[in-house]
This record gives sequence, structure tokens and C-alpha cells, in this order.
Amino acid sequence: MITIKPATMTEDWPAIAQLYFETWQVAYRHLLPEAYLKQLTPATWQPQKRWQHTILAFSNTTPIGIVTAGPSRDEHFATFGELYSLYVHPDYEHRGLGTRLLHAGLELIDGYPQQYLKVLVNNAPAQQLYARTGFSDTRQRLVIPTPQGDFTEAIWTRKNFF
Repeated sequence: MITIKPATMTEDWPAIAQLYFETWQVAYRHLLPEAYLKQLTPATWQPQKRWQHTILAFSNTTPIGIVTAGPSRDEHFATFGELYSLYVHPDYEHRGLGTRLLHAGLELIDGYPQQYLKVLVNNAPAQQLYARTGFSDTRQRLVIPTPQGDFTEAIWTRKNFF
């Protein structure tokens, strides 16, 4: 049985960091430089730092999905709510869980008149999901330089219709 619930301080944060690691290795294997993915470890993520802005999906007691959202971290979008992250374990993809988590995450930022997110420009499946919930591409791009190779994110926004 899959359950979705807000995170608490006492979650199994190492298991949730592992969830991030595993989803990145599969979801981004053709989207990010291979050398970039190889240098990541579960310790790359510190999800407990944002626990108040986190909703988790579980299969029994195993974390299988996560969404995080809250106030904008970018001064250019100071009045926006931001969808920080959305990940579903590869074994649970294509079952509607991503959509359920996205809606739960949007509830976290429901009080903001506009919402935004960053998505890889070459991540068509994620872009399709966001478009179905009213997000649109602003055509603004952020190039993320790394020693292993650059990648580019697109900024998508939507108006919140209270």
C-alpha cells in the first residue's frame, strides 16, 4: 500500500537520501554528464534540512517518492512559491505517483500567487507533467557549470488560481 504524508523530523533521512541518489542515477543517466552522476553519493543530499517543506510517499515503510516546496530561494522570484524537487523511485514510475506528489507539493505553496520550478531543458517527461498542471516555460535558462560538464535548466511558472 502506498501512503503519502508530510515528513517529520524523525524520518529515516539516510533512506531518503538514498532515494534521491537512486532516482538521479536512473532519471538523469541520459540527461546529465555521466561523470557528474558518477561523483554523486547518497551523502550529496541532506533532505532533513528541508523536512518542514517535504512530503513523502511510502510503500509500507520504504520511501519511494518525495516532493519539496516552499518559499522561493531566488530573489528574482521573491513573491513566488517554489517547487524544489519531485522524485519517484524508478520501480514506482508510471503509476500516477508523480502526479499525486506534485499536487501535494503544490498544496505546500498554495498561498503564493505564482509558483515556479526549474527543470532540465532536456527532461521532456517532467516538462509534460508540469505542463499538465498549468506550468509553462518562461524561456529563461540557467546554465549550471560543473567540473564534469555543464547542464541547463529551464524556469517554468504558473499562476495560482486560489
